[in-house]
Amino acid sequence: MFSSSALEGRRRGGGGGGGGRGRGAGRRSPDYGPRAGQRRSNVPPGTSVEVVQKQHQRTGELTPGTVSRLLTNSGFHPRGIKVTRLM
Repeated sequence: MFSSSALEGRRRGGGGGGGGRGRGAGRRSPDYGPRAGQRRSNVPPGTSVEVVQKQHQRTGELTPGTVSRLLTNSGFHPRGIKVTRLM
């Protein structure tokens, strides 16, 4: 089951990551794992997911469901692919 970070927003602000290599250097999304929801190819319709709904963004509460439709047009999004879900 993928955990969609589409509405999660955990990586806000500065900090973290490049080790002085410049902005965005070395930050490739894996094809699987906790950030797999960043690539459209990993979230086809019918996939079981857990999403953070807009009203739960502050708490990060996850809601399970099945992807009905992809709303994000690009192939990659750093905060995740936005989807509509079936109950």
